Amino acid sequence: MLDEIVGWGQATSIQRKSILLKCGSRAEKSASMRVEQSRLTR
Repeated sequence: MLDEIVGWGQATSIQRKSILLKCGSRAEKSASMRVEQSRLTR
């Protein structure tokens, strides 16, 4: 899971969808979204 979050910035939208599907749980999805949002606001 941590490896996927670290690689989130380089992931394509297709890879991101598969990562979200793989994560499954809402907690992990929201964590991934938080990482994405913090990247965008940087």
